Amino acid sequence: MRYTSSAFARVSGALIATLSLAFSILSTAAARADDEPDAVHHVEPPPGPDDHPATLSVEVHGGANAPIERSTICPPAAGCVLGLGVGVGVQIERRTSDRVGLWAGYDFWLLDSNAVFELGALHAIRGGVRYVFDDSTMVHPFVDAGIGLMAFGDTASVATVGGLITAGGGAELELSESVVFVTALEAWLFATAPFETRDAIERASDFGVNVALQITIGISVLVGPEAALR
Repeated sequence: MRYTSSAFARVSGALIATLSLAFSILSTAAARADDEPDAVHHVEPPPGPDDHPATLSVEVHGGANAPIERSTICPPAAGCVLGLGVGVGVQIERRTSDRVGLWAGYDFWLLDSNAVFELGALHAIRGGVRYVFDDSTMVHPFVDAGIGLMAFGDTASVATVGGLITAGGGAELELSESVVFVTALEAWLFATAPFETRDAIERASDFGVNVALQITIGISVLVGPEAALR
């Protein structure tokens, strides 16, 4: 079969018309997509590290302490009631994504008292702040500071009360996603009200600051993000 020139022209015209119609439809669809960006499928990126919720953890620790200044509570020529000791403690910390933690805790020391007390006992309730320098690796160095109240006496009795300030630093070591090993070295500065021991010695009659160093090791357990505790 042969096509005449008029038939070829009709076929060519039909093809051109069809292509023009298809191009017009595609152009209209593209324009609508530009006018309605919400209709385009997109993927939401994950939240940044600073948008993560705060976390709550419980720390249990034990350690040893040594007084380095005790002249007010242990006057000259008197048996000293503030000697070497051991202690345990617990604290709860809420830490934000910017590595700042607010904590509150309780510490209990047993101290050598040179037989003036049967066994010297110091109780402390503290609250403070902890700042972690870097938590992107397994080891997290930190500094912390606290303030609180204390009671000191013989075993289960209370001979005096006072106030304290603590400051120090340490490091955390990640053992798992929710368990952290913690070690720290802190300086404790405290002063007490005057009191008299059973050897008839008046202690802390002149105001003065006592200083002790405490080294601790412990375990901190993450108990949940803040969002799950609201």
